[in-house]
Amino acid sequence: MRYSNELLGHLYDKTAGRCHICRRALVQSAYGLRKSLGGWEIDHSRARAKGGSNSRRNLYPACVSCNRSKQARSTRAARRVHGYRTAPLSRRALARRRGRAIFGLTCLATLIGSFVARDLTASGAMMWGLAGALLGALISIE
Repeated sequence: MRYSNELLGHLYDKTAGRCHICRRALVQSAYGLRKSLGGWEIDHSRARAKGGSNSRRNLYPACVSCNRSKQARSTRAARRVHGYRTAPLSRRALARRRGRAIFGLTCLATLIGSFVARDLTASGAMMWGLAGALLGALISIE
């Protein structure tokens, strides 16, 4: 089946350019190149042989070797072989997750700071908040 460049770009971005099964890095321009480093194909999460559709929700990028070895097996079983349960997140989803971690740790550090020093000044609370933001940034880096 022939896919549009727009769809290929969407699918590539869906997993931040990684195989959804083994997480190997893919090269966007290497779509359909079987013997190329970073070559990839489109995998139907639910195989067409088992009633899967061509909808965007059912399509994921997969390196050639994973796509060929998966065949009609379930995506869950194919990922389990590599120790994964879910597809890699897109860059946008990763950024949202990091932002939430930084915000949460900033709030937590500010709260801890207010308990540690009851007479905490505004600048003291801000310092605890900055410490939490720094901690959140360090923890959320993958």
